[in-house]
Amino acid sequence: MLKEITIVGGGSAAWMTAAFFAKNLKQYKLTVIDKETPSPIGVGEGTLLNFIDFMFQCGLEFKDWFPDVDATLKSGILFPDWREEGTKVWHPFPNINDYRVDEEGNSRFDVWGARSSGSVPIEFRSFCLPEYEAQVLHNKIYTGQKTNITVNVNALKLASRLREYVKDRVTYIESDVVHVHRNEEGNVTSLSLRNGNEHSSDFFIDCTGFKSVLKEPKRVDLIKSGRLFVNTAVAGTVPYENESAEMTPFAICPAVDQGWVWKIPTQGRIGSGLVFNRDITAVEDAKVKFSNYWNGRVNPDDLKVIDWTPYYENSIWKGNVCSIGLSAGFMEPLESTGIGGTIESIKALAASLQERFYDYKTIHEYNTNMHLFFEDVIDFIAMHYSEPKHDSAFWNWVRESYAKTDRQLFYEDFMKDPDKGIDTTMFNQDYVYKAKVWSPLQWILWLAQIGYPLERKGFSSEYVDARIHEVQAHERKLFNESKPHRDFIKSLNKGQFL
Repeated sequence: MLKEITIVGGGSAAWMTAAFFAKNLKQYKLTVIDKETPSPIGVGEGTLLNFIDFMFQCGLEFKDWFPDVDATLKSGILFPDWREEGTKVWHPFPNINDYRVDEEGNSRFDVWGARSSGSVPIEFRSFCLPEYEAQVLHNKIYTGQKTNITVNVNALKLASRLREYVKDRVTYIESDVVHVHRNEEGNVTSLSLRNGNEHSSDFFIDCTGFKSVLKEPKRVDLIKSGRLFVNTAVAGTVPYENESAEMTPFAICPAVDQGWVWKIPTQGRIGSGLVFNRDITAVEDAKVKFSNYWNGRVNPDDLKVIDWTPYYENSIWKGNVCSIGLSAGFMEPLESTGIGGTIESIKALAASLQERFYDYKTIHEYNTNMHLFFEDVIDFIAMHYSEPKHDSAFWNWVRESYAKTDRQLFYEDFMKDPDKGIDTTMFNQDYVYKAKVWSPLQWILWLAQIGYPLERKGFSSEYVDARIHEVQAHERKLFNESKPHRDFIKSLNKGQFL
């Protein structure tokens, strides 16, 4: 019977795990060995919709952490220039009810398809993407429905806040691991620490990032296998010049000649980086290009270089060691899956260990589910690169290398079928590709915006006109009830919490 769990690592993954386990697995003695990652990456600042609820499940109300982690609100991600210069893809966090236009399940997409080829076409983003005008064009945020809002955070401050919150409920050992001892079956029995002590435990969680100190992982390079395209980033922080304009309620990820840039506004500064392939663009060249992108607002010499091999572990849970965070896998920063994936792995592991016992079946089910998660992420991220029009060494290589996945082909065919309307029941149907992260709706939002045809049902002009009027009236209402993002952040910091 398991009695003690030891978490090794000092970044956000380790302290998120510790906080959740301390609240939800009180039957265990918990130990955290910190200092194994003395310089956490600290750039994973975007979260998914599971974050706020996760913090609540750790025992932290909104007011207990929001002001302490430089948080801003996030309603989606804007992707300029991913098809060609001047184009924009808006990927919101969808509230499924906002897409439905009648009781029969017909959607905005169905109505848009009926009018888009008519004499008075409707622009896709302004009609099919709820709150686009308020959020993207005016930096306003609507908080009446909280299900489609998450946050950007300062990852280093998040780890610090969670450590402070949980440290009295765990045994905290501040030391490096210098040697891992294993038995004949390969299970970890104890750790030799730099402070001279020996630490034993029943179960270990590896949150040591790319180093993966507790395991000898088998990793498949997803670039060499032709599935992904970037493996390096140069990153830093950018001071605000115009906070009202630059503190957007969404992240911005423009495509550039070398790859793409992330811009994540938090309180006090913008977290930003240039993501590229180091086999095509030299690191020093990338630093200069990134500095030029920001017109000198960042110094090339101050930038952090992050190298990785896009991968996920074959055996994320092996024996008495489970990897969580970067040690389990990392594709790339696109779509902010790092913290979101960490949350899902923490919750799944906690559920697996609830009874203080596990066996081969437990491990197999966990690994299968996490592999499905990563496969879902890989396919969705890869699709972003499917229609580049840029003329540069990187994008020319992407264009030559890209191969559509079976999942992408499935959704393309689905979109072209005039007999299949797109309604909110898609979330509950038994699709060929069961979504672990990205719903059919999110695939369609992306594919339609980068140029793939969307054929919908035919309706009478009277029906279309009536639905258009209703949708536009709804959008005007949401716009009028929205608040400037920067002003709303100030009110949140004063105690007016969601």
